[in-house]
Amino acid sequence: MSYFSLSTKSLKDKGLKIAVVYLHEKGTFEVWLSARNREIAKKYEAVFDNNVSDVILFHDINNQDAIIECTLTSVPSFEDQALLTDIIREGVGKFITIVSNLLIS
Repeated sequence: MSYFSLSTKSLKDKGLKIAVVYLHEKGTFEVWLSARNREIAKKYEAVFDNNVSDVILFHDINNQDAIIECTLTSVPSFEDQALLTDIIREGVGKFITIVSNLLIS
């Protein structure tokens, strides 16, 4: 796994961050909502239970590093880096918007 993290001010204030993750074994890019620690993660897990959006959110119970996850692309084209960058950027943007909206509702 390779990743980098980013945050917005409102997420950071809550102890949350976004991770853009490349899973080498699966060959997929995902975006995760993660917390500074397990206590914060548990606090926010309930917010995302039973919430539906136009983006498929899921949580792999074996992944203790993520509160919620979303696959950005399961077949990345490394030949077209501009397209891959656009897919990741747009997917992360949608994910942040959905997460932010769920946290304030």
